[in-house]
Amino acid sequence: MSAPEGTAAEGGAPPRAVEAPTPPLSVPPVAAEPPPGFRIPSLARRLTIGVLTGVALFFVLVILPTEALSRLAELSVGFTTQVPVGAIELSGTAIALLYAARPVVAPMRAYGPVYAAGALVSLGYLLYLAPLAWVALGMGEVGIALGFGGLLTLLAIVPLLSIGAGIVTTLEDFARPGERVRYQYRVAY
Repeated sequence: MSAPEGTAAEGGAPPRAVEAPTPPLSVPPVAAEPPPGFRIPSLARRLTIGVLTGVALFFVLVILPTEALSRLAELSVGFTTQVPVGAIELSGTAIALLYAARPVVAPMRAYGPVYAAGALVSLGYLLYLAPLAWVALGMGEVGIALGFGGLLTLLAIVPLLSIGAGIVTTLEDFARPGERVRYQYRVAY
């Protein structure tokens, strides 16, 4: 077997490599950017929005109800309710965390499952509270009882629809990757 012509085995000079021309220095390198028409917010911005959302929801879903229940229980007017404070704290914290995660994972495929999980916890919370949703206030021989379980059951329609939206979003993200992101973060020119 013989070596190819012009190689060092035959005593000839090795073949010269052809060098690619270098671009002029005035042309900046092209950065990888998303296609024109949409721009995804930075992770820091999405985290900020998520933290603010979580803190606000924690305040509304955990701090306000527990503080209101403890203050009303301290009154000498005979306030009673069956709602356990531990359930409010646990469920409210879970809902606040899941809803805080939504803006962070919005440009990812995890958005649909996180959206559906937050709605599922909210639905469970409302349906758990519905039979316990009454407040009694007694002063002497007079007592007033207020039940609002029907209202909570009616409000459970919203998270039920949100679970469906989360499932559809998950299926669409896997069927057409990137389509929702381009629509959700479109930039008007």
